[in-house]
Amino acid sequence: MVYEKIPFDTVRQIVLNIFNSSDKNQDFSLSPDAIHTLAESSGIQLEWLPIVNWTECFDLDTYEYSSKDFLEIAFAKAQPSAG
Repeated sequence: MVYEKIPFDTVRQIVLNIFNSSDKNQDFSLSPDAIHTLAESSGIQLEWLPIVNWTECFDLDTYEYSSKDFLEIAFAKAQPSAG
C-alpha cells in the first residue's frame, strides 16, 4: 500500500474545522500545547494526560520512545478485542 504525505495546510485546515475556529490566519503547530490552546480559545476543554518527555523527544530530539512506550500512550484507553 502506498501512502502520500498530506500537506500541512490541509491538516491545519482540518484541525481548525474540528475546533470550529474561524481564524484562518491563526499560526499554530501540531504540538499538544498548541492544540490545547486552540481548543481553549474555541471554548473546548480537552481532557488528556501529558505525554512524558514530549519536549525532549519531539522538540529537542534527545529522547526516543520505544515501540512499547508508543503503543501504551496511543492506546491507553483502548480495550483489546478477542484475538
